[in-house]
Amino acid sequence: VDENTATAEVSALYERIKSMHCHHAPSSDYRVLANYPDYLRIALDDAIAPVVRTPQYDARQRDLIVEARRWVSGFPAPVGVAPEELTNTCKPHEIAGLIGILFMSQRFIADITMDIIRLKQAFDGDAAAMASPFGAAQLPRNTSPKLASRTGRIG
Repeated sequence: VDENTATAEVSALYERIKSMHCHHAPSSDYRVLANYPDYLRIALDDAIAPVVRTPQYDARQRDLIVEARRWVSGFPAPVGVAPEELTNTCKPHEIAGLIGILFMSQRFIADITMDIIRLKQAFDGDAAAMASPFGAAQLPRNTSPKLASRTGRIG
């Protein structure tokens, strides 16, 4: 569901997602779930909001970013732009803006990864969520009723 054409209900859910995550926009995953606003509201209430920005959530987010950097460092060639290249072509305020965008993107990707695992946990139980290579073990256990039992299966 496009942000510009969303209903008032979906727009309110998008604002909540952006606010709880400090994101600039809802991810494509949330835009797909917005086709089912009742499910999305329950998912936010029961699975996402209880853990977002908790110390465990923030620690796991940092761990995912460190793990991603480790994976990238093993690539056969450099990825991205070296800082020296930026200083030769950009002004300091432009470099600061680029660093801000990169930082925001790292958080954005880690957040949505953890949120989707959380939703899988709510649908299919703890064991299914733990099977993810990104793991939800560091997040508080989802003790709310399974979303599937509250909303019915999607699809």
